[in-house]
Amino acid sequence: MGRVITAVRNHIQSIIRANKRFNNYVIATYGDPYRRNVLKTRNAHQALAFLRRVRPHGGGDCPEMALQGVRDAAAAADRNSVLFLFTDASAKDAHLQSSVASLLSSKNIRFFTVASGNLCGRPGNVYKSLATRTRGRFSKLGNAYTKSVMHFIRKAVSGHYSFSVFPRNAGELRRVMSGRCGCRVVRHYKCRGGGGKKPKPPRRCRRGERVSFRRRKVCSCKPVAPRPGKRGSLIFVVDDTGSMGRVITAVRNHIQSIIRANKRFNNYVLGTYGDPYRRNVLKTRNAHQALAFLRRVRPHGGGDCPEMALQGVRDAAAAADRNSVLF
Repeated sequence: MGRVITAVRNHIQSIIRANKRFNNYVIATYGDPYRRNVLKTRNAHQALAFLRRVRPHGGGDCPEMALQGVRDAAAAADRNSVLFLFTDASAKDAHLQSSVASLLSSKNIRFFTVASGNLCGRPGNVYKSLATRTRGRFSKLGNAYTKSVMHFIRKAVSGHYSFSVFPRNAGELRRVMSGRCGCRVVRHYKCRGGGGKKPKPPRRCRRGERVSFRRRKVCSCKPVAPRPGKRGSLIFVVDDTGSMGRVITAVRNHIQSIIRANKRFNNYVLGTYGDPYRRNVLKTRNAHQALAFLRRVRPHGGGDCPEMALQGVRDAAAAADRNSVLF
C-alpha cells in the first residue's frame, strides 16, 4: 500500500484547500494486528503530519482487519460524511459487517471502497454490500490510478462532481475525468388544459385534457451545490438595550428548538451590544451553553439612539467560521 499512502499524502493539502462541502477530516489506518489509529481534524497541517508518520510495514498475509478500521473512523466522523477505504486485501473481520453497516446507516455515512490488488483472491462482497447499503461505490482500480482517484476526490469536495458518479473501474474513471460520463434525457409529463397535474399511469388525463411532456438532459457529472450537512456558524447579534426585551425573550425561548432543527451549521455565535459597548460574544456547539448565555442577557438602558451596532457585528463575525449567516 506504499504507493497509495504516498498519493494520499501528496494530495491531502490540495483536497483540503478545494473543500467546500465538509466540516472536517477523519484519517485512519489499520493492519493486522489491529491498533486504533484515528485522527479527526480541520487542519491540513495536522492531517499531513499524521500521514507522514504512516509507514507501510508488514504485509504478505491476507486478509486484514479492515472493518475495525472502518468502524473506528465512522465512529469519529460527523453525520452525513463520506468514507473512502483504500485497500488491497479482503476483510478478515467480516463478522463485523452487520454492526458496521448499522453504524454507517445511522450516521448517514456513504461508504466507498478503492480496491487495488486481488483482495486475497476474493470478490470483495463485504465491501460491495456496505457500499450498496450506504449509497456508495465499490471500485476496482489498480495502484496506477490512485493519483487520478485523488484528483476525483478533490473535484468532488469542491462541488464539481457528485460522489454518486465515483468510478467503478478504469474506463469509468477516464470518462468521468474527461467530463463524458452518463447523460440521459428524461421526460416530465403533465396534463394540459386542466390543473397541470401529473397524469396517472399509464399517462392518462381527465376528459378535456391532453398529455404533454418536456425533455430535460440529466448528466451525472453535473456540478453539485457545495451544501454540506453542516457548515459555518449561525450567528445572532442582539441589541441588549431596554427596548429590545421582547426580542431577547423570543431568541431565548426558541434557541433550543433552532439548534435541534439545525442541519446546516457547525456551531453558534451569540453576541450582544449596547452603548457604551462591551464585548460579549459566545461561540459554542452546545444548546445549554447558548441558553445559559442568553439567560444572563438583561435589557438595560435605552432611550438614546443610535447604538454601537457595527462593533457587535464585527466581534461576532470575527469569532465565526467561514460561510456563516449572521442575524
